[in-house]
Amino acid sequence: MRKQSLIIVSPGFPKDESESTCLPYIQMFIKALQKANPDLQISIVSLQYPFYSKTYSWHSCKVISCGGKNKKSNRLLTWYKGKRAIKSIIKNENVIGVVSMWLTECTYITQNIAAKNNIPLVAWSWGQDVKKENKYIKLLRFNLFKTAVVSPSSCDLLFSNHGIKADIILNNGIDVDSIPQLVTIERQVDILCVGSLNDFKRFDWLIDAVVALNNENIKAIIIGDGPERKRIEGKIIGEGLQNQIQMLGELKHEDCLRWMNKSKILLHPSSFEGASTVILEALYYGCNVVSFTVPAENVPDAFFAVSSKEEMISRLKTLINKGVTNKSVLVNSSTSTSKALMNLVKAEN
Repeated sequence: MRKQSLIIVSPGFPKDESESTCLPYIQMFIKALQKANPDLQISIVSLQYPFYSKTYSWHSCKVISCGGKNKKSNRLLTWYKGKRAIKSIIKNENVIGVVSMWLTECTYITQNIAAKNNIPLVAWSWGQDVKKENKYIKLLRFNLFKTAVVSPSSCDLLFSNHGIKADIILNNGIDVDSIPQLVTIERQVDILCVGSLNDFKRFDWLIDAVVALNNENIKAIIIGDGPERKRIEGKIIGEGLQNQIQMLGELKHEDCLRWMNKSKILLHPSSFEGASTVILEALYYGCNVVSFTVPAENVPDAFFAVSSKEEMISRLKTLINKGVTNKSVLVNSSTSTSKALMNLVKAEN
């Protein structure tokens, strides 16, 4: 009997095993999936990144990169390469299922191939693809696949924005075995922000919070890079907070997690997230979390949801003034999510 195979189609994937910053939550999920299913052959078709065409191995998974480079001028050729790669895997392997990441181009190019070959397809929404702006939704034939989302809020938004009911919630999770060990150390950082520096992340609100707290002993750190970096740096200088707020730029995933282990509070002022991995990671590493988005139904007492900048500042002030208890909480494991996915795939076979 031939070994069973699963295809994962993603817009991007790490170029090698050392690249930790490319979709770390998907990396953790696949590692957990491998551990839970050691006899399963996993093949990844990556459409846009790495920015070159190549077939290579990643932790025993076969990766086929189509090298689309996120260029519209390459779109049709990239889709052709992706379809060809998927068809080749189906022809040569015992494929029991396909998983497409995001309700965008990955699902669009995969839906008909999976249906034609009578292979279950799970289209997994990971975040902003549930928003009204997603033009691919109109091109997707939802009767051809099972639709998964990462959180109850994503489920609600997919229905309210597009009238689509998700079939299952596959919660985001953490693979504890693939990240640095939690250690008991002194937490030297009061407030930590981690993520891409885009306008909707609103990391400049950290600066407003530090100004409002008016405490020279507060130490804050921002980890990440992006188009808002220069503006945020300029605002820090303008407020004279260079000694209190440090910008570290983009760090390796494991280094970000070590900073969480050194921090008391994670501030997550983003206006939108599907199910933020950084929140789940921060809770695991013992941070209290102040956030505008809720990553899961069952959040621990160390998680504080806020809905305005004023409420955010008030919550930070309360936590800092009374002192916080830093206790590790694992909200959801990647292993349980991988089992739920495989149960869904097997039920469709």
